[in-house]
Amino acid sequence: MYGKYDGYDKGIECFKKEMDKINVTISHDTYIARYYSNTAGAIDFQDRTEFWNYVAENNVSKQIQETWWIENSARTKFNVDAIYTRGSNSISIEIEKNVW
Repeated sequence: MYGKYDGYDKGIECFKKEMDKINVTISHDTYIARYYSNTAGAIDFQDRTEFWNYVAENNVSKQIQETWWIENSARTKFNVDAIYTRGSNSISIEIEKNVW
């Protein structure tokens, strides 16, 4: 899924709404969020609430990313990777299936 939105408020609102759906819909093994700043680089978060509180206080400087790792079976895992980019006000969500 890819999308481009008019205005920061609309783009970040849509991203958060879609990520909330993913977070409550899937049972995941591991979660990580990254906040990419133009000045400080990447900041990692393990706690989703802490991450979104930081975004609400600081807005998005450059880019944010949320990643969920889902184990379907011993041989199959899925990665859900979602990225919001401030410069283009765009969203991308990619789901990758890995089979061993």
